[in-house]
Amino acid sequence: MTNFATTFNKLRKSKGLTQKELAKALDVTQTAITYWETGKREPSIEMLEKIANYFDVSLDYLFTAQTDKSNLQKKTANLSSKALNPGDIILDITKENFEKYHECFCAAFNKIKESYQNNADIVISMDTGEEIDKKELFEIINNLTDDEKLYLMQNTLEKVKINTILNTVSLYFLAND
Repeated sequence: MTNFATTFNKLRKSKGLTQKELAKALDVTQTAITYWETGKREPSIEMLEKIANYFDVSLDYLFTAQTDKSNLQKKTANLSSKALNPGDIILDITKENFEKYHECFCAAFNKIKESYQNNADIVISMDTGEEIDKKELFEIINNLTDDEKLYLMQNTLEKVKINTILNTVSLYFLAND
């Protein structure tokens, strides 16, 4: 079982709820509750917020079962902003996270794309050294596969921070040393 599955199961049992009762309270099927508790599936970010609110815990707690934020802050000490806002989820750029939080990563990828569009006057091909037409570049970017997007993000970003309450995405770019 995943950390979320274990924590979710314990929270339900600590409230003395059956799967059916919790499903009704969250407006989902009992099957969804079973899948979440067994780790077969994980809820959407919106549903995670609903679950956290229902049990009066943080989103971090759902995945770590720790009320002490110092552990999370240690993990994110290298980020530019150490103060976490309610609803923040900080993700490493991994294939597992990319698949699990696909919508968030697509939003992050779109932010990278916007950054290129707004800040790049001239784009030079690393292969040929020739200038690339911006229109052509964005056509290529728009047609990238998920694996290609992930590769680009892994080579550009350190972390992605998603605020599920504010629906914002922050990007932490890698330093070019």
